[in-house]
Amino acid sequence: MTSVAVSHRHRHRIRLITHRVQSGTLSADPAWPQSRARIRRYKDSPMNRLVSTVGTLAAAVLLAVSLPASAYAATGWLIVNGVPHRNPQRGCYGASSPIAVDNFTNATVLVHAASDCQGPVTAAIGPSEIDTAFGNSYFVL
Repeated sequence: MTSVAVSHRHRHRIRLITHRVQSGTLSADPAWPQSRARIRRYKDSPMNRLVSTVGTLAAAVLLAVSLPASAYAATGWLIVNGVPHRNPQRGCYGASSPIAVDNFTNATVLVHAASDCQGPVTAAIGPSEIDTAFGNSYFVL
């Protein structure tokens, strides 16, 4: 019989498992290798691979579609009440009424009557347009 070097921790674990099996608190399952084979077969099944592939593709498409929309910015200069903004991000901004907009971007600016871009749109100012409108907020599309 050959001797194998076993660490103290592993020796303790082996003694503990041996004791539990002998005392009956831990049963030795004779079907253990077969149950492992069943698990392995399930993990490698064609249906499991199909579901995994479809899930991965769906996640990739969702990520690819959602990122460009959130990172969109208008290109050019937007001057609101005399304050210039270069390449403004898409979104809602507060301002005091009346709102003077010089739109030198490639996006449309919507002026809303209420704050937080609530209420009716009082003006839609397209690219290369200059206008003044009454409102308390504006949205860069």
